[in-house]
Amino acid sequence: MQQDLAVIDQEAEQLVKSIGIPPCPAFLTSLVREMRSDDPDFNRIAKLISGDVGLAAAMLKTVNPAFYGLPTKATSAQQALVLLGLRTVTHLVTGLLLQQAFPVAGGKFMERFWDMSSNIAAVAAQITRQIKSVSRDEAYTFGLFRDCGMPPLMIMFADYAQALAARVAHSERSISELEQEYCGIDHAQIGRYLAKSWHLSEADFAGLSEDAQQVLAQN
Repeated sequence: MQQDLAVIDQEAEQLVKSIGIPPCPAFLTSLVREMRSDDPDFNRIAKLISGDVGLAAAMLKTVNPAFYGLPTKATSAQQALVLLGLRTVTHLVTGLLLQQAFPVAGGKFMERFWDMSSNIAAVAAQITRQIKSVSRDEAYTFGLFRDCGMPPLMIMFADYAQALAARVAHSERSISELEQEYCGIDHAQIGRYLAKSWHLSEADFAGLSEDAQQVLAQN
């Protein structure tokens, strides 16, 4: 089993590299390293985030709607860290960086994909009201990364979305099986590699029970 997973990771890594997308931004590596230190420096983390004006603005746009129920509006990365906590902010930034790596400029299908993924992530976070043992930010990130292996396939295969839609309409097989047939690899394999290389290993979702993951994955 371990050998099979190693082969899958190697295939996914080769595909991602052939597209020219770095496995993980250096910025995120620095952020995660700081977050996992014994004594995280909130000021340094806030400076890291604020150093990318576009990223900081996108983060504040994400955290301020009623969805997070903040008692006051965050106007800086420092305030967001204080109000939401380090782990939540790191998950949010990871999701935003993921979208930057696969911009909507990739076409209408990429834009639709991110709209869908954002909706799935929001629904997953809402479901945590029913699953008390799951944190909202972990569920949100889980939902956002659930199908993150699809954008690389959209880039690698120009007609991926149309071809897959046509196959799904005339087959009862799973999407992964159809992807294997058409692409030689499926989005779950690529997604596993991306999540791992972006520091979202199994340990990041250790708080999600198998039952909870199934519920989140099916909604």
